[in-house]
Amino acid sequence: MDQQLRAKQIEKTLTAMKQLNTKLNKRKLKRLREIKRAVKALFVAHETTDLISYSIQPRVVVTKSFLQRGRPTAKTPSQNHRRVEYQLAWDVNHAEVVKQSRTDGVFPLLTNNREKEARDILEIYKYQAFLENRHSQLKTYLEVAPVYLKNPDRVLALLDVVMLSLCVATIMERELRQGMERNGLKSIPIYPEERECQHPTAHSIIRAFQHVEKFEVLDRDDNVTEYFPPLLTPLQKQILSLMDVPATLYA
Repeated sequence: MDQQLRAKQIEKTLTAMKQLNTKLNKRKLKRLREIKRAVKALFVAHETTDLISYSIQPRVVVTKSFLQRGRPTAKTPSQNHRRVEYQLAWDVNHAEVVKQSRTDGVFPLLTNNREKEARDILEIYKYQAFLENRHSQLKTYLEVAPVYLKNPDRVLALLDVVMLSLCVATIMERELRQGMERNGLKSIPIYPEERECQHPTAHSIIRAFQHVEKFEVLDRDDNVTEYFPPLLTPLQKQILSLMDVPATLYA
């Protein structure tokens, strides 16, 4: 991929150089400084500053103008005008191409941890995607953003609550997935319309219990409270069982 990208960038740069060469000595490209600025911008745009070498070759163009009107003859007085025009010449810097090709597919990982081995550092780096996926829950069902706090102490307090919420969500997912694995279940119908789900998330677990209700009725005359426990569906009971949460404890 690095090799293909580099070749594509060089090809685009060469095409752009040809187009730029046809525009020289006109309008804003008459001076050497303006031409150099245009070439530099072109290299920066295509990220090929070191991959292509170029030169600006000047040439003197002489034009003749006659000092009298009418058809000129051999004796008609004339005057020569000299002006400098520029032309681009370029070539691919093959030495730099070979130098960059030696690092194709290679990228550095910088760390201040001197105790880990190179393999451990690489595994930590590759685990970053899972952390980012977990942090994406902050702005979705956890609804952390936007935050309008300015006091640093309150910001830290909010971060503590957020991290605690992420830990709880992670434990919920882990307990349910491990329970499914213990019971040989590849999926459970936890999605809407009872669709099967192989990897339940904390959001889907909470959504499965969002309509659960319980009631307490207080008789003020006898000072007695009558409790009506929540009526759980078979799916909700299955989820609690897989997570090793007794239904009586949940109620």
